[in-house]
Amino acid sequence: MSQDQIRKILLEIGYYTSPSLTWKKKTRENIIFFARTHIPVISTHKAINLKLVFAISSFVLVLFISIPVTQTLASQSKPGDKLYPVGRFFEKAKLAIASDSQKKELIKKQLEKRVDEFEYIAQQENSEYEQEIAQELITHTEKVISNDRFTLDEKREIAGDIKDRLENIKENSNKEFVTQSIDNINSVFSQTEIKIEHKNADNSKDKDDENIGVGGMDEKDSQKVPEELKKIEDNSKFPL
Repeated sequence: MSQDQIRKILLEIGYYTSPSLTWKKKTRENIIFFARTHIPVISTHKAINLKLVFAISSFVLVLFISIPVTQTLASQSKPGDKLYPVGRFFEKAKLAIASDSQKKELIKKQLEKRVDEFEYIAQQENSEYEQEIAQELITHTEKVISNDRFTLDEKREIAGDIKDRLENIKENSNKEFVTQSIDNINSVFSQTEIKIEHKNADNSKDKDDENIGVGGMDEKDSQKVPEELKKIEDNSKFPL
């Protein structure tokens, strides 16, 4: 059988078996109905991935919105509040990422905040955080006083401001832990005063040494010595 004959037979089969218009119309309606009512089935793997993406996106969005609010509330919290540990965490985080120029001011502000917390606890009738907050204030004071970022004069100024505030707290509280804590802090400040006195004594000594010339003479007289020696040397060359 030739190819032309085979082609002819196939065309005849296609003609007789071609669908009618009624069948086409019915089939079209069925396809449209199926498309409107059928819910596509998503594989378990894809469904899990979509849920995971949605969960992560929601978490990031909530975290982005809530962090500034939480940080503000935590910074205003008092010892005993649920957000107080969170506030201390944010303090340490700020200090860790701050530049050297910013750390100095942050350390000073944190010491002032420890004093605020100490004053708050001193005003409470009974608090289980008395010793903890008092020790925090002592520790932070020692860190500031021993920090090389502050000069001795700056440390003296900080000590003066803190001492004034502590004296006011002491006058308004008769609690024993307040008196003991303030005494310990004052001893830390006393060490700073001793260092400042030593520094001033050393500077005064260095200044006196600069004014002393040859043979115990002052600087003005010591400058005359080379001139006198030169005259003696010139006279020795040409004796009378």
